[in-house]
Amino acid sequence: MIIAVIQARTDSVRLPQKAILKIGNNTLIGCVIDRVKKAKNIDQIILATSKSKKDKCLLKIAKEKKIIGFRGSKNNLLNRFYYAVKKFEPSGILRITGDCPLISPKILDQLIKLFKDSKADYASTSKNYAHGLDAEIFKYELLKRTKEKAASAEDKEHLTQLMLKNKKVKKVQLKKRRNEGSYRITVDTHEDFYVVSKIINYLKKKKKNYEFPDIKFFLDKNIEIMNRNRSIKSKRGKI
Repeated sequence: MIIAVIQARTDSVRLPQKAILKIGNNTLIGCVIDRVKKAKNIDQIILATSKSKKDKCLLKIAKEKKIIGFRGSKNNLLNRFYYAVKKFEPSGILRITGDCPLISPKILDQLIKLFKDSKADYASTSKNYAHGLDAEIFKYELLKRTKEKAASAEDKEHLTQLMLKNKKVKKVQLKKRRNEGSYRITVDTHEDFYVVSKIINYLKKKKKNYEFPDIKFFLDKNIEIMNRNRSIKSKRGKI
């Protein structure tokens, strides 16, 4: 069983309440959920947020989208993920952050296939993919062991930090020959939201199932839009 866990909160520092910002008649987190639901190799989707009162609205969105909503620790991501999936004990946990409304269903399926075929403990997309197509998947047993070993607040807050440091963990990476890492389609700032909104509002009128080549074509044809957020340095929020 493969479970996709989308992590999200509403208290982003650089763009407050970005998860519930509107893009057309949808929310940003709603866009993420809709994209993940298009992947073929995922058995269950969970939206994992915190127990903060401000994040209760995310459970309503999860219910509307007919996925599981879960509330856990605000800063201890290891605990949040572990208790979100514990009753399922899945073979793989696919981690997706709530700031990626253009996440690729096709790439998610490819990553899951690589994870299964390689019998790895952990798999992730490479840095050659556009920023906003990031995903990683790991075994439930690895999550459990990591949670038990985590001692510092930093290790608990950064979900896969200890996994990546552990040399005994078998890791594989979904490679991409062409480097498209300069394309930024994640949402951390107002500029990011502007760019992503333009992409979504344009492509949803053109194609039902668009993928990154369609996004790239749009950005390459609209350089002034693409340049709006190119200078932004990523600062991952505690989502």
